[in-house]
Amino acid sequence: MAEIEMEVAARSRFNVAQGASTLSITSFLSRGQRLMAMAGGAVSLRTAMRFTAVVVVGVCIDYAVLKTLITLGLGVGAAQASGLLCGIIVSYALNSRWTFSDYPTRSPEAEWRILSRFVAIGFLAFFLYAGVHQLALNVWKWPLAAVEFLGISTAALVGYVGSAFYVFPLVGQRTSERIRWRIAAVGVVLYAVLLRLVFMRTVDLIPEEAYYWNYSQHLDFGYLDHPPMVAWLIWLSTQILGGSEFALRASALLTWFVTGAFCFQLTRNLYGMTAAFISVLLLSSLPYYVVSGFLIMPDAPLMAAWAGTLFFLERVFFGGSQRAWLGVGISLGLGLISKYSIALLGPAIVLFMLLDSKSRVWFLRPWPYVGAVLALAIFSPVIIWNADHGWVSFIFQSARRVEEPVRFSFHLLLLSIVAILTPVGMISAARVLFEEISSTRRFFSNGDRRRLFAFVFTVVPLSVFVAFSLLHDVKLNWTGPIWLAVLPAVAALCAMKSQNGAFGRFDLRQAWSVTIVSSLVICGGAFYFIAVGLPDHPLKSSLQLRDLPISWKELGEQAFEIQKRVRDRYNEDPLMVGMDRYFMASELAYYDGDHDGSKETAGRGLFGSEGLMYTYWFPAAEQNGRDMILFGFEKRQLNSADLAPYFQYLGPLNIATISRGGVEVGSFYYRVGYNFRALPAR
Repeated sequence: MAEIEMEVAARSRFNVAQGASTLSITSFLSRGQRLMAMAGGAVSLRTAMRFTAVVVVGVCIDYAVLKTLITLGLGVGAAQASGLLCGIIVSYALNSRWTFSDYPTRSPEAEWRILSRFVAIGFLAFFLYAGVHQLALNVWKWPLAAVEFLGISTAALVGYVGSAFYVFPLVGQRTSERIRWRIAAVGVVLYAVLLRLVFMRTVDLIPEEAYYWNYSQHLDFGYLDHPPMVAWLIWLSTQILGGSEFALRASALLTWFVTGAFCFQLTRNLYGMTAAFISVLLLSSLPYYVVSGFLIMPDAPLMAAWAGTLFFLERVFFGGSQRAWLGVGISLGLGLISKYSIALLGPAIVLFMLLDSKSRVWFLRPWPYVGAVLALAIFSPVIIWNADHGWVSFIFQSARRVEEPVRFSFHLLLLSIVAILTPVGMISAARVLFEEISSTRRFFSNGDRRRLFAFVFTVVPLSVFVAFSLLHDVKLNWTGPIWLAVLPAVAALCAMKSQNGAFGRFDLRQAWSVTIVSSLVICGGAFYFIAVGLPDHPLKSSLQLRDLPISWKELGEQAFEIQKRVRDRYNEDPLMVGMDRYFMASELAYYDGDHDGSKETAGRGLFGSEGLMYTYWFPAAEQNGRDMILFGFEKRQLNSADLAPYFQYLGPLNIATISRGGVEVGSFYYRVGYNFRALPAR
């Protein structure tokens, strides 16, 4: 009897626990749906099921149109585009009238706007599908059925969320602006991160990345053209994750997260939580910052250090934290061993302390000087390396650039700023920095110091590049980190509906909505084009091949086969030599078939031309007697009259074609030089 009572009690407890668990899950889902509704999302089980059915119909139509048009003789690219377009049109019609049938009726003008939004979301879903498909099929080697299921499922999720929140949002119901911005930020961040993850492995390294990988194969405390941080990061990530393109670029994405975390905290401290979410949303969608978290370049750790410096400076000047000067020193030090341009924040710090009455007190306290000493201590290995190498890196980045031919490039600097911020971002930044907007004075009620902070830490570094552009060439990426100082104020302004000012009446929220989606489409399209390509429009010129990360892997395979033939014939390892500035040598070293290319690939410095770090890694005098294979994209780079004095015998000039997917995409020249002899420096 007692045993029966114990069993009944146990079952009762189990049923109660099971009921509580079911109630908890139901409650969680219900709360989640209410949260989505407050953010304006038409999210429900009904719309999700209907959207899934529409996806199946759209995929079937896409496939049917594709196969039919190919059978009729149309090119693969045109057939794919036609199938995708038909699938999108049918999906829009079904989703508009059935899945989201509660969406109110609209005018023809509104219909076109909604259709354009649906098409944009469709492209975002397609680019992610293509990336997943390429990764799972060509890298992971999954079965085609599993690849298609994963790709379509991922694209369907993107399409549903985008449709529910952006294309067919809830109308006429109570929503929360605060929650809408936060949900939008989370969605954009997740998409941008996932987009980079799926393409990191399938996009070839650009020449700069391959060059910095060569840095990591020759670890040191300094290099001719940059400090060592990028080399250390690549070495660490490849030691942990292997030698793939993803392994190299993983640290770029990691430093992007660090940048985002500092920007979030900085913006929250200055303008509140909603603006903080918007700042990360902008950081996740503007193309320059998306790319900075994709390519492993010195700019990636520089961005993180720059954002960290701004955050700790805010804690000093607005939070009154004296120990935050230690954070300033560490961030500046790490920034200096990433890229020298962060030194421009030094004068900005001094100027802000002079202009801001509350901050002048720091001149009389020891903490700023402790921070400066700390930064110098972190940077000291680079100083020692430069002292041991004749200050070559400091000269390369300062005096050498000043001595370049005079050329006015201010217009190019402006274009680079537009490319980094987008036109809407540039207008927003200009408002924050230069325009007095009467309707925002209350919003910035205690904002004089905040506006001064944004102004000083943006305009001081920017003025240096403006002055430089009046007489010399500038590069696209130079001003990228500068705008992190103004990003918090832009994010705060972005949350406001419209403003009147020198630029006229301008709905920033609507403009940013279009800009954010357009930027993501541009980024996704660029990744897709580079990794997958357009079947009917292959890249055929060597110029395009050099400027884009396209078919470098195929070029490396070709060069490796040439090296093997020479090696088998003469029973000796020939030195591979890239005859351009560094592109060819860097890519050949990384995509070498033996995985030891960094030890057997040199640059044109052997022949008296500028070879950057290859001149240090492969001193000409140490290569005497070696046979070499010379590679170049242009005949003049392998001119026999210039090269003949360096060899006992110089072989004939050969040309080789590069194919990608069975299609010719470029060509290169090569020739063999026998018994190299170093000549005295000219």
